[in-house]
Amino acid sequence: MKTKNVLLEQLKGEREFNPNMNMTDAQINDLVQDVDTEILMKCLVDEYSKVSKKYEVEVKVDYDSQFAWEYYKDDLIYLSEELDIAVHNSNRRMGNVLPNKKIDTDGYHKSCIVGCTGYSQSEWDDYKIYYNEESEELDRLKEELSKVFTHKHDYQVDTIEVLDSGHSMVIESDSVSIMHIEFPEEDDVKAAILDANTGIDIDSDLVTWNFAI
Repeated sequence: MKTKNVLLEQLKGEREFNPNMNMTDAQINDLVQDVDTEILMKCLVDEYSKVSKKYEVEVKVDYDSQFAWEYYKDDLIYLSEELDIAVHNSNRRMGNVLPNKKIDTDGYHKSCIVGCTGYSQSEWDDYKIYYNEESEELDRLKEELSKVFTHKHDYQVDTIEVLDSGHSMVIESDSVSIMHIEFPEEDDVKAAILDANTGIDIDSDLVTWNFAI
């Protein structure tokens, strides 16, 4: 009985969404009570499959999640974990993004300054790194550290199913972050979404991409 009650509600909801399904409540109830559950489900799937469907992928900038910033900080900490260094930052209004590294500079014979500049006058900092040995890992850290105020982009990705009747519904919502490009273009964002396998697996010929970035 529980299964049929669920199917009854599903059919009523499907009727609102599917213009091809012209049935009264009484007809739906009779169908649910009289037809085998397995047959009923097959009828529902077959009926729904007749509806012409297309899909839209809507992409917009996500200003709230801060996922890219969190990923960036985690990457920096990972890069610095095995390095014997001390790190100071100059702008006291900004927190040190490498709080895990010691500040005692005794015993270090070399140092370098990594300048960090953003897109406003308040977005600046200078990081002084104290170290003894050059390494590829240190060079990579310097490069990433210079991007403290840049290269962080989050996007909300909604996959929308659209019927010929004009009815539509969001069938998948996800997010994607880009940190390797300072100013991503639409093609960059699309590539990142596809690489991340975000959204529903749909025939590309049925998909329209809408960008609000």
